Amino acid sequence: MLQHPPRRTKRFPQVRWPVAAIVVSVAAVCYHTGALEAQPRRDFTDSALTVRCRAFLEAVSSSIPERVLEFLPNSGDLTYVHTLHRSGGDRIGIWRFPASDQIGAIQYQAPLWEAFVYHPEGQTIGTLHFQVLVRGTSWRRVRGTRFVPKGAPDTSAAFVEWRRENGRWVVSSLGDESFDDVPPPAWVNSGKNVDG
Repeated sequence: MLQHPPRRTKRFPQVRWPVAAIVVSVAAVCYHTGALEAQPRRDFTDSALTVRCRAFLEAVSSSIPERVLEFLPNSGDLTYVHTLHRSGGDRIGIWRFPASDQIGAIQYQAPLWEAFVYHPEGQTIGTLHFQVLVRGTSWRRVRGTRFVPKGAPDTSAAFVEWRRENGRWVVSSLGDESFDDVPPPAWVNSGKNVDG
């Protein structure tokens, strides 16, 4: 009679259901409370970005376009979105400026110059500078790294959006608006700066 070698089988330790249930419960609680997510670095906190955004808006309110340069990216593009409100429908213009062209973009009569300069003889209603003059520098964060003026909807045409570059926050895109043949919004006639 032929004999076969004995069968070798692996024996796995028996899992006890109460222990498995506890492990799964702890993992679920950690997931829902965010305990398993990596903690953000200190400079990624909301407060650091909010302070940076306020400093940028204060630079805008200075009426010196060169002051905003420290907030613009040294690499990649800066995107500028301008919404022109007209009775026949809004028109949206989008400009992208490579880092090498940003100084030229804020020079006299360049596309961004209007957004950053105060015109005592006739400020265009809705430009970024006008938004800061009337609505203040305490903008609110709406999603991700996007800020809009206090009281504005989350989808506001006036916004500043940020990204990280070499360990610092820089403006990745910004937007403002103007009003052609439509009445300006109510916030224009509020008569006071919302920051006090």
